[in-house]
Amino acid sequence: MLNCFRAISILEGFSYLTILCVTVGLLSRDYVFHLGMIHGALFMLYLLLSFIVASIHRWSLKVWLPIFLASLI
Repeated sequence: MLNCFRAISILEGFSYLTILCVTVGLLSRDYVFHLGMIHGALFMLYLLLSFIVASIHRWSLKVWLPIFLASLI
């Protein structure tokens, strides 16, 4: 499960970088809706998997909270 969480976190990070490329002008604005939907779905999956992995590995709030805050940056 931890490997799946890592893979989703990497994909979510790349989707965020792709949205930034649209903002900077490297990609066409025609893709904003689709990229936003993909990024939103990956972010929700990231949050869900973070709860599951935290439960399995019995992470405290002190461990989980920085992981959650890092996803917002």
